[in-house]
Parts: sequence; C-alpha cells; structure tokens
Amino acid sequence: MVPNNWDENPLLANWVHYQRHRASTLSIEKYQLLDKLGFEWDNQEYRWMSFYYKLREYRKTFGSCIVSETSPEYKSLANWITRQRTQKRWFSPGLTAEHIRLLDGLSFDWTYRKNRKKPPEQLTGG
Repeated sequence: MVPNNWDENPLLANWVHYQRHRASTLSIEKYQLLDKLGFEWDNQEYRWMSFYYKLREYRKTFGSCIVSETSPEYKSLANWITRQRTQKRWFSPGLTAEHIRLLDGLSFDWTYRKNRKKPPEQLTGG
C-alpha cells in the first residue's frame, strides 16, 4: 500500500493518488492490470483496517480495547479509537455498519470515559 503522502517516494505517491482519483476513467484493461497487482483503490478503508488490526493485536496482548492516550507507543491508536466513538455518536458515514460490527466483535467499549479505567498497558508497565 502506497500512502497518498509518502516521503520515501513522493513521485510514486502522487501517481498512485492520481490513479485512485481517475479510476472510473481508466480503461478496463488498465484497471484490471492494477487490480491484479493488488492495487489498493480505497485508501481510507485500507487505513481503517490497518488501525483495526492494530487494535485487534492490542486486545490480544492486553485483553482490552482501552488504549492510553498518553503512551507514545499507542497514541495514534488511541486517537483513532476516539474518532471511532465520535463518528458513531454523530452517525458519521465514515464509520460503516461493517466497521461497527468488527469493533463490536472485539468487545469495543463505545462509551469509555478516561477516568473510568486505567488502560491495560499502564497496569502492566507497557
């Protein structure tokens, strides 16, 4: 997966970004060729799933989906979790029914409040 803003290869990042935005105008041959190469057409969905997999691994390690916002190691995951709760509260179209189902499958706490529980990595010293 090539992100839209990739410092290691900005030319490739720009090209990929351009292909994603013009997907509907590509010839079927070009589209199928990129598809066969594993081209990721939906960058947002890819990012969502990558955070979901990180949360799933976190839960496997710590037994909970409560992630510390103060831990440098888990800050981006904690921010993503906060966005998921906000999107659900405001019925954002960015959070799909499938996303909710996946998070529910992890026993995700949609109503977590910071002062209620300590995140597991703080309890284990992680």
